[in-house]
Amino acid sequence: MYFNYTIDELADEPIMLIDKHIGIDEAGNIGVLGDQFANELLALDGMGKKRIQVWINSVGGNVMDGMNIYNAILRTKTKVDTYNVGVAASTAGWIFLAGRKRYMNDYAILMMHKPYLESGTEDRGLEAFTNSITTMISNRCSKSYDEVSNMMSEESWLNADECMQYGMCDEITKSGDMNKRRLSSMSARDAWSYANKILNSSLNKTKMIKVTNKLGLVQDASEDSVCEAISAIENKAAEVKNNLEAAIEENEALKARIAKMENENAAVEATAKEAQADVLVNEAVEAGKVENKAEVIATWKNQAIANFEATKSMLDSIAVNKTAVIIETSNATKTDGMPTSAASLMAQLINKHKKNNK
Repeated sequence: MYFNYTIDELADEPIMLIDKHIGIDEAGNIGVLGDQFANELLALDGMGKKRIQVWINSVGGNVMDGMNIYNAILRTKTKVDTYNVGVAASTAGWIFLAGRKRYMNDYAILMMHKPYLESGTEDRGLEAFTNSITTMISNRCSKSYDEVSNMMSEESWLNADECMQYGMCDEITKSGDMNKRRLSSMSARDAWSYANKILNSSLNKTKMIKVTNKLGLVQDASEDSVCEAISAIENKAAEVKNNLEAAIEENEALKARIAKMENENAAVEATAKEAQADVLVNEAVEAGKVENKAEVIATWKNQAIANFEATKSMLDSIAVNKTAVIIETSNATKTDGMPTSAASLMAQLINKHKKNNK
């Protein structure tokens, strides 16, 4: 957001200026626009400021613009103090009264009068505006509605003492006490050093706002708070790193366990196949289907381990008390020492039987 009426929106106690007419005058000159001023004030209110100061030196102006500013001052959660630093006339006068605490320079003037319409417009609603302004003023001072109405009819000009007497200001600032000490006690070099210190402090503060926003802290967070936030982030990063390293170690251990289980499963599967082949071939030997010779039995067991179903089919097809012939397969039908298919084995087995039975 662009701040048009605020001196330093980054300050803990920013100053807003009403230093020209309010609204747009009859000549079309733009002064302090009420809607923009109100938006700016409410934006500062949402930034967690300690206090907002509104400095007023204005001849007044448009009532509608003034109502926007008056209402915004009343509605803020942040304390808004008003300062009459010169003239608070007409609309600017009752805006001054809206402050939570109202300061008035001893030479300042406040003026109140009844509102009037711009030339060329009809006199409609003028009484309603007059009543509204009278209510706003009487609610913010010790004067009654009727007394305020009479003062407005007479176009009253009030000095600081009168405003204090009527409850229209809370403190009078003595101008004779202002700006003396710094002029009399500071040398040019001291003044330069002091100004330079303030400038550097402001620049550093601007940089720190980016840091505090990044850390999720309030803008005026102390250095200790910033350090604590950074330490918390560093501790969290260390914790995440430790958790990651532990997870990697656990993952490696899990992979080793899985590899071990796979090896164990492979060994169990191999043992089971070997045992299954032993049973199949031994039964065939007992049935007289396989010659009871170690090398013949070993050959059939190897075939059964490599392809149990095909070997079983071949042995099942041999008649009892008929010795199975070890089939030598050609290169075209071998796959790791076994026939390429059970059908091929069966065909060769049948041919062998035919030759043996002739």
